[in-house]
Amino acid sequence: MAVSPLAAHAADEVAKTDQPDYAEIIVTANKRAESLSKVGLTITALGGAQLEQQKVTSLEDLAASVPGLTYTQTASNTPVYTLRGIGFYDTTLAAYPSVSVYLDETPLSFPLLTTLTLFDVERVEVLKGPQGTLFGNNATGGAINYIAAKPTQDFSAGVSLDYARFNTFTADAYVSGPVTDTLLARVAVKATSGDGWQKSISRPGDRNGAPETFAARFLLDWRPTDRLRVQTNLNAWRDRTEPPAAQFQKFIPNFPVPANSGFVPFVPNTVDNPRLADWTPSTPPKANNRLLQAAARIDYDVTDVITLTSLTSYIDYKLNQAPEGDGLPQQRLDIPQNDGYVHSFSTELRLANNSDPVFRWTVGGNFSHDVTHEISGGAQKDSTSNYTLKFAGLGFAGNTFTNDQKMKNYAVFGAAEYSFGQFTLKAGARYTQADRKSDNCNLGFTRGPGPNNILTYFNILAVQVFHSVTTPYPAGTCLIFAPDRTLHEFHGTLNENNVSWRVGIDWKPNDNILAYFNVAKGYKAGSFPALAGSADLAFRPATQEAVLNVEGGIKAQLFDHKASVNLSGFYSDYRDKQVKSKLIDPLFGSLDALVNIPKSSIRGVELEVNARPVSGLSVGGAVTYLDTRLDDANGIISQLGLPGNWNGNPIPYTSKWNVGGNFNYKFPLSGSASAFIGGQVTYRSSSTSSIGSEPDFLMPSVTLLDGQAGVELNDGKVRIMIWGKNITNEFYLTNINKYTDGIQRFMGRPATYGVTLSYKY
Repeated sequence: MAVSPLAAHAADEVAKTDQPDYAEIIVTANKRAESLSKVGLTITALGGAQLEQQKVTSLEDLAASVPGLTYTQTASNTPVYTLRGIGFYDTTLAAYPSVSVYLDETPLSFPLLTTLTLFDVERVEVLKGPQGTLFGNNATGGAINYIAAKPTQDFSAGVSLDYARFNTFTADAYVSGPVTDTLLARVAVKATSGDGWQKSISRPGDRNGAPETFAARFLLDWRPTDRLRVQTNLNAWRDRTEPPAAQFQKFIPNFPVPANSGFVPFVPNTVDNPRLADWTPSTPPKANNRLLQAAARIDYDVTDVITLTSLTSYIDYKLNQAPEGDGLPQQRLDIPQNDGYVHSFSTELRLANNSDPVFRWTVGGNFSHDVTHEISGGAQKDSTSNYTLKFAGLGFAGNTFTNDQKMKNYAVFGAAEYSFGQFTLKAGARYTQADRKSDNCNLGFTRGPGPNNILTYFNILAVQVFHSVTTPYPAGTCLIFAPDRTLHEFHGTLNENNVSWRVGIDWKPNDNILAYFNVAKGYKAGSFPALAGSADLAFRPATQEAVLNVEGGIKAQLFDHKASVNLSGFYSDYRDKQVKSKLIDPLFGSLDALVNIPKSSIRGVELEVNARPVSGLSVGGAVTYLDTRLDDANGIISQLGLPGNWNGNPIPYTSKWNVGGNFNYKFPLSGSASAFIGGQVTYRSSSTSSIGSEPDFLMPSVTLLDGQAGVELNDGKVRIMIWGKNITNEFYLTNINKYTDGIQRFMGRPATYGVTLSYKY
């Protein structure tokens, strides 16, 4: 059978990224295949073999493996990434991130869409600094690009079985190979199930956090002619994992209540035990979320050097979950209903000359259309506000808010590189028009027990607080006060445009040294909140933010490519940072809101060293230093609901120091057998989750240690590995937040260990 060019290309790519010593990795940061050491950008790239060896299987694992990348757990089970101090903490389904995520260059526009992407991947590329020129809006911090493992020229298959602590069983498998001379295919699946790792404080026999997931991916690579290539990628997953619960830490009542009222909750002494948490037994945490995605890429060689590329994706996502809101067995703020959907369409068309050694260019345009719907019900029958209102006969079980948003984004872009001698000049720009509409409504609680007097309550408030004469509100009324004190549904529009750009120069004095200097500006689109507020003020949008980044670095290959050193320094001028803050609601006091912080700044240095001193041994280390400051944050309200001058405070969710080290040693035993041992250590200094840096929101420093050891038989076809994550059982926090009546904290997972058996054909 003849070998097609597409098959040969796929085989080459696998060979480049599946080396046991993690040799040079090919990346597509400029939307063309290039050697990592020859790209004048700061990039962390993790190959498939490295991901497998280090058991990087979750979003939190990925953050621990990338210098400067932080993962934050939220009460709504939404993952949040912060890269080099730039991130957007919001749990709204419709909130675009500041660190965008892609699968084979197709956008996963919202954080919840990324939950089960990390399986059967060829590599992961993390691009640092604004990436708006080629990747568009919402990449002010950077971009994460998952590259799925591609179909192979020859038939291959593999299966991996994993058993770990908390009775967790994981199975994943793939089959890959040719269908015809011009068509290759690959199918991959992964499933996980297990027991809960969290224990209830009030009910010691109750458990939470049990994983239950299934994910599948189907890829086709078709090359009917030498000039035409068609790749399709179908993805589906379902996630029934129980959302983690928090530990309740401190009682801060929204409304005053007597000490003997029964509404003052018990604050347990958790002694920094990561397994202790609590939740309401009548509404335990649960989830049943699913995603369907179809993507197609078509490449056509218009000439021998110019290629036309079309990239189109559609995602249908459904949200159906009930996360725990307050970390208590009572219903101070439970979320028994958090449902919604995302319909996300994107398409890009670009023309590129990527093979010219002197002048390379790319021009194109793209369009995206996102539609989101979210409904969230809060149960608050045990809150201090309900207790206070009961004296007037107005206690209510809670309320439900709905949010519908439509987003359209239009963009045109271009980038070029010109090489002469030892230098390469680089420039690019993108114009983006971002239009967004939001409809918000507060309703009576739809899933609570007993009568709900919220309509009567709002009617009386209108009379007593606003001195308005009203008639009884009918069921279904949106409980949002307009400026004229009438109740209505909030409708908002936000139309913005911007020009992202990048200029730079590379200097390559020889094949082993690359120095680069870049100046880039990127934007994150404005955002409407999805929350429960009583007045239009709560639903005002945060406008687009901008980051101007100046960065210089050097990449060096030393000692006949046995060692590599990457060093970079950068400064970011961060304008109009979007932050989830508070506002003083005229009826309920301190409530969540989205605001802009006019000016912040970030200074940093990053050093990464990797070496292969002897055959079979690889060692590496990385250090990231970040000096982040809120330069103009006067009057912004902190998590405790206090306005103040926060100038000089650090940016939330950002550690000053991130340090990591790793090693892997593989050595022969006898015949076709070998053994290996490896380990990773990561240190993250303290950080805060509040712009006010109050002591209650300090997340202490943490050092985590992972390890792996095992044997490979039959020339690596059979692999047995024992492994451990956080093997010292270090206690650490991933978030601290204030919600109704108190402060809650989310914990990282305790020590986890297991054994993995894999076979490749």
